[in-house]
Amino acid sequence: MKSIALKVKEFLDSNEFTYHYDKEENSFLMTMNCEYADLRICISVNEEISFVSCYSMIPFRIREGRISSIYEVLNEINATSMFAFLYYEKSNRIIVSQTGMNVDGGVVNNELLKELVGSSIRQADNSLDKILQAVYGKVMSEDDKLLFLSKMMIPDGDIEKNRTVVS
Repeated sequence: MKSIALKVKEFLDSNEFTYHYDKEENSFLMTMNCEYADLRICISVNEEISFVSCYSMIPFRIREGRISSIYEVLNEINATSMFAFLYYEKSNRIIVSQTGMNVDGGVVNNELLKELVGSSIRQADNSLDKILQAVYGKVMSEDDKLLFLSKMMIPDGDIEKNRTVVS
């Protein structure tokens, strides 16, 4: 593990995150419990270009018939976002919130990593209502959200390398 990845590991360990380190991809994988869904989180480190990315994957698949409405809502959300953006990952039919930062010269610390990870998670979690409205076609009650998400969740391990690695 090189210097940037070690700093990410130290950040995760100091905050008592439970994670899996993928040595081949130089990525840290974990699950974060949010209000309505457990987000899959990937922190990817590219030591060659000094870049760290965080991907928060909303773990339910979008039905083919609702994809056009998803693009519209993602554009609306992204137009007002400053630090994270959402995109539809076609190969897995999921929505991902992504943040990234250049850490040239190894300038990375716990506060920067906290903001990187936190921005990605907040964007995914805060956007869930609008995304569900686009998928479901109406504003959902709290009970409807929980029921919908319980039926749509992708089991752990079912998403195969559902992230983009910066190259």
